[in-house]
Amino acid sequence: MMVYVLLIDNYSHYIAVIWRTAMLIPNHSENSGAV
Repeated sequence: MMVYVLLIDNYSHYIAVIWRTAMLIPNHSENSGAV
């Protein structure tokens, strides 16, 4: 179960990084809204 928890934590962190990067890049603002 610990591996599963770590996987979820890493996934959440990865999503957070992608979201922040998308917010910082104006060109991806439209793509982010579409998704």
